[in-house]
Amino acid sequence: MAETNKPIGRAGVRRQLATEIQMTRLRAENLLSEDTVPTLARWLTLSSRRTNALRTMRTIRLIAENHTTPPAAASMIAIFAYRFGSWYRKHIEVPNSTLLQNERVLWLESMRLLTVWVTANIAGDRQPIDPLEALGRDTGAAEFFLRADRPLEAVDILNQLADHLEISPHHRAALDTRIEAAATLHWLRHQFHDLATRRAWWARAAVTLSAAIRQAASRKDWATLAELIETARLQLAPREDEDLADRTKAPFVRVRGTSRMATTVWYSPQERPVIYDLERLAAIVLGRGTWWWSTWAVGTELYWSVVPPDGEVYGGVMDVGPSSSLGQALADLRRASPSPVAGESVGSPGFEARMADSVLLGPPSAEAELSMRLAALIPHPLREHLARNPLTDLAIAPDRVLAGVPWSTIGTGVGESRLLERCRLAIAPPASLLAALAGRPWHDGHRPLSLAVLNPGGRLGPPSLDLLAASALAYALPADVPKIVRGDDVTLESVGALLRSLPPACSFLFAGHTHPGADEPLGGGLLLRPPDGHRDAVVLSARDLIDHPGCYPIPSQGLVLACDTADLAQAAVGEWLVLGTALLWAGARRLIVTGFPVLDTTGIDEALVRCLLSGDDLVDGLRAIQLEQLTQWRASGAADVSPAIWGGHIAMGTFTSNIPLKEITVGADQQFARDLIWLLDSAAEAALRRNRNEVAPSDVLVELALEATGWLPRTRGHTLVAVSWLANSFFPGAWQLHGPSGKQAGLHPTTRDLLRRATTYAAEARHGLVTTKHLLVAMLADSGAAPGLARWATRYDGRHPEVIKEIIADSQSNAAPAGGFRGRSLRPEDVDAAYRECGIRPPR
Repeated sequence: MAETNKPIGRAGVRRQLATEIQMTRLRAENLLSEDTVPTLARWLTLSSRRTNALRTMRTIRLIAENHTTPPAAASMIAIFAYRFGSWYRKHIEVPNSTLLQNERVLWLESMRLLTVWVTANIAGDRQPIDPLEALGRDTGAAEFFLRADRPLEAVDILNQLADHLEISPHHRAALDTRIEAAATLHWLRHQFHDLATRRAWWARAAVTLSAAIRQAASRKDWATLAELIETARLQLAPREDEDLADRTKAPFVRVRGTSRMATTVWYSPQERPVIYDLERLAAIVLGRGTWWWSTWAVGTELYWSVVPPDGEVYGGVMDVGPSSSLGQALADLRRASPSPVAGESVGSPGFEARMADSVLLGPPSAEAELSMRLAALIPHPLREHLARNPLTDLAIAPDRVLAGVPWSTIGTGVGESRLLERCRLAIAPPASLLAALAGRPWHDGHRPLSLAVLNPGGRLGPPSLDLLAASALAYALPADVPKIVRGDDVTLESVGALLRSLPPACSFLFAGHTHPGADEPLGGGLLLRPPDGHRDAVVLSARDLIDHPGCYPIPSQGLVLACDTADLAQAAVGEWLVLGTALLWAGARRLIVTGFPVLDTTGIDEALVRCLLSGDDLVDGLRAIQLEQLTQWRASGAADVSPAIWGGHIAMGTFTSNIPLKEITVGADQQFARDLIWLLDSAAEAALRRNRNEVAPSDVLVELALEATGWLPRTRGHTLVAVSWLANSFFPGAWQLHGPSGKQAGLHPTTRDLLRRATTYAAEARHGLVTTKHLLVAMLADSGAAPGLARWATRYDGRHPEVIKEIIADSQSNAAPAGGFRGRSLRPEDVDAAYRECGIRPPR
């Protein structure tokens, strides 16, 4: 056996390779189709040339991946090409894979071939090795591609592995594998700036996320289900440079102290998402004690999660297909809703005819019967809680299929009570938006009404767009409130200037029309002037508000009384980049919005204006008004107090006192490794020999170079030592005429910055010990002369993620904590200060 593994000469390698090529060709001819054999034979003939190695491996892999290639043939030629690449790397021996050497592209191709081989064996019911070990995120091909910064290839492998594990004895590992793929796609999704690209991308991401949601539900892992549902909502923040993707705003969500997404392997250095507690997000919406109810639809299945403030988390799935009782109730609601269906518009003959038969306009018995059927939407744990408790704060994060549900009016399953009779209700925006709202200054007390936009330009457009009841709200307002009314001809520029002149701690009122946009959610917005036959409409769109929040700053509180201002039906594929959330991104903190078109009447609108002027809490004020309307509706059945008038109004935003939102980091408690302190101590000793009191980065580079010679290629290691020594010798102030003031040296501020970055790299990789390798990648990624020389000498660029991850991958092996060791040449107080600046408690 020892002789078998012994390296052989180049001639012996070629003889073995020629024999293997001939055997592979003979086997392939019996397994492959006639049109494939000539291509394979041609490349196997050329493969004896070293320059064709990569192209040969790639071509063979493409043949193996072809859907017409039988699994047995795919397995056979893929493993041959894998071994073929190994021969060219280093004779017959296969060295450990690396992304830092010249063989990087060959290793990437080899891992692809290994994946083809394993999946072909799975398809052929042959498993010569453990698929989880061969393909998984810890030791397999997926781990390699994640480390190589090839996340999409890793996702493909992880999904194939998860599909197999679901029907294998390792089915418990299937969800872990799927979540790894979902977390990678979650990060990638936020790198796309434009809507069209993201939505095209979602076609791929949705398959993985939906599978993860289904698996979590099948395992009754309700906390993970709640996390995945919230993750499915797009987490983007606006930026002034028209770039919607802010990488710092793609958070993970933790439920009951655990986030499965946050513990995944994939990360990009310095872009690890922050983590928020879902319980704290719920408290930000309506206060401590708030329940969180979220839903996500996959086909005809509606997954739901209920997260109380504490205790057990609940979850499940409902059938909302057309043949289910709940699906039929939702269909009846859509037929009765003021939301136009296909071929209709508000006020059109078809719309008027349908609304004439709407149960939302009466009789009350028919409307009550529909509301009781819609009570099936409420999950049974929440229904049981509502039966025991007279009033509950409930934050709702609905899927778009429920966008038109009048939440206040649906039954609870407790007698004939409605949800508004048992709950204070609010729509919960996505986690990143809630975090932004929580970070804004809190303004206690009365927020004066500083702007009223009432039927803007209504007299300038078609008579059908002139809202007289909205204009009549001016009589309920103080005379000194600035107004834009039906005769005003405004532009976006003039409205923007007016908004910028308002104090932030104020309120606003909009009563008018919304503009639907051109089948694109960011195009919808508030209609500021209707088209007049000569000019286009003036619209303050969701795109304007999200792209340029500084140009159109929205006051902190407002009533947005127009058709479907929540706009949640446009939140396709989880993208809550719609009018309601756009107003929040642009400055508002709390809003009253509508869930479907509203009629031009002053009933509930005038009552809401009085609530706003009096400074009452908007959630409590809206609830009191709706309760009064419900009482009148039950008593009289009059159309002007019907749920079609008031049922669609709901709060959106944050309606509580200032509750801090803590950003959570996941990882082991960090410590400095002993070798790191030793290296800094050696650098301090060298600095003292040069009569300097502080350790500079150039001193650190010399010691890093000496240590790296143990694992760097010989030429690069020696070059790095020479270059770093020269750089240190010519460092400004390297040779002082006067000796140091003491026998110990401190750490220069730039060296402490280097340590902080090294600690960050360790934390992002979830490494408990900060080692010299973390310090090296911090040096290689830094700017300045010394890092530039280090990159030139090693040919390793620490500004590339795969280089960072490759260097620090094995940093924890054989590493030991420094403990109380402070070195001999370092000032102990400087070492302790470095611990504290890096967020590490100094050991005693």
